[in-house]
Amino acid sequence: MSSRDLRPLGVLCLALLLPAAQAQEAAPQFSIKDSEARTGSKFRREIATSTRVPLNLRYEQMSPQQQADLKAPYEQMGPNDEPPFPAQGLKAVVSEMIEAQKILQVQGQLRLHAQISAQGRVTSVAIMESVDRQFDAYVAGILSRTRFKPALCAGQPCSQDYLFHWQLSLTPG
Repeated sequence: MSSRDLRPLGVLCLALLLPAAQAQEAAPQFSIKDSEARTGSKFRREIATSTRVPLNLRYEQMSPQQQADLKAPYEQMGPNDEPPFPAQGLKAVVSEMIEAQKILQVQGQLRLHAQISAQGRVTSVAIMESVDRQFDAYVAGILSRTRFKPALCAGQPCSQDYLFHWQLSLTPG
């Protein structure tokens, strides 16, 4: 066998590896790690965790069970209905929120409801449960700047609230 005969095999192996690498990129991430490890450690600690909804996936990339978990808090959602969701996933929203939390050192239950238009734009944000006025306003601003996948009502884009609920706690420094 000459080296010329091996080239197509090498290309085939690379082609077989690419889908696995792409699949790894889209693997659900349920936590966000700190940007740097603590002094004296090589490991970055988790600073945000979601129990059922992946932070790095867009709605259409989620499994049917993960989509069902997102739909659960919404009343009377039919099979062709979908809740609004950040177009690029939650990771950017949560990462920015956690950076503000580090500065303000706030903790508690945060509940915001953002009204999302049929075009995927935030038209208003209501604070349902406050952590700190300054922090609440900052997170409302993050949501207001975020582009959303609009809700679907009977398969058609419609206006609906996005329910953003997050438990914030302080981790020892």
